[in-house]
Amino acid sequence: QVILSSTPSTEAHQTRDKIGAKLFVLEPLSAPEREVFIQGFMSLHAKTLKPSQLASLVSPTACANPLYLKTILEELRVFGSFEQLDQRIADYLKARDATELFQLVFARLDKDTSALSPGEIVKSIMSAIYASRSGLSEEELMGMFKMTPNVWSTVSLALEELLVDSSGQLTFFHDCVRTAVDRHYVKGRNKALHDQVATYFASYPMAKDLPPKANDPWRHRYYEELPYQYENSENWSKLLQLVTNLDAFETLEKST
Repeated sequence: QVILSSTPSTEAHQTRDKIGAKLFVLEPLSAPEREVFIQGFMSLHAKTLKPSQLASLVSPTACANPLYLKTILEELRVFGSFEQLDQRIADYLKARDATELFQLVFARLDKDTSALSPGEIVKSIMSAIYASRSGLSEEELMGMFKMTPNVWSTVSLALEELLVDSSGQLTFFHDCVRTAVDRHYVKGRNKALHDQVATYFASYPMAKDLPPKANDPWRHRYYEELPYQYENSENWSKLLQLVTNLDAFETLEKST
């Protein structure tokens, strides 16, 4: 058996109807379920909450959303000051939904990684993934932002709850994260971000030749991303030049 999960959408319902799958609707967590969830999560990580702190997390309606609740608990798990925990809980509970909550997570990550070089590295990584067609690999991100292995190790650990590896490429684990990236980092800079990613792939450092030859292992990524970036950055002359290249045309045709 295969279990697929999805947020409510027309596409999800159309897919379900097409394949004849059974639909199971996950209802919001009840207050008793939230309490069990919280205690189980904190116990798993050898953490405890005061009764008043537990009550403050059980009562809000937003905490009936498992994604919202788990995200807050993940943040509390890594928070180091027990004396300031009440205030931290109150600050996170100001978020009205999971998207707003992820924006608060990004603000915390920006502060935690502010001393790393290059600067604003979380903003750069998440914005580039946002602009990509299907995510970016570790090697591509390290090359794009000239990160050392030590810096990448620190950042990737900080982002591990927000990203998922899809066939070797890192992308957002949930649509709410993507929306939060748009609101917190992108802020209308879409064209500039596509230009940035296009510049990287147009001078693809892993390719032996540009455009890559048939035996180049990076050929697929080059042709997968570059036309998409040119289209979304509205660089029509570069897009025309690329797709009228016979090798590129044949590669793109086979991939559709």
